[in-house]
Amino acid sequence: MSEAIEKLRRMLAQAQKFAIETPMEAVARIKLVQSEASALLSTARGDEREDLESILAMAKARRENYERELKAWDSEVRQRADQFVANEQARLGHPLPRKI
Repeated sequence: MSEAIEKLRRMLAQAQKFAIETPMEAVARIKLVQSEASALLSTARGDEREDLESILAMAKARRENYERELKAWDSEVRQRADQFVANEQARLGHPLPRKI
């Protein structure tokens, strides 16, 4: 059981590293941590149960932040994609320059 708890802690740390650059990965890892911690919680006893409960509480708190970061990242990517499409449409609207 302690190996599983260490694995969950590593996954939390990895999610923290991914939060800025790839928020989609961070959200996916946090969801995985939550599901695995919930599954392990049903069979845990004593100190292990307390560890899993604290991991689960951290994951829930971080998930909100990561989802907020994901939303901001998604919005930025959509804006850049819309700007690219507008630039390409404007560029294609002009005739190609003649070769000399």
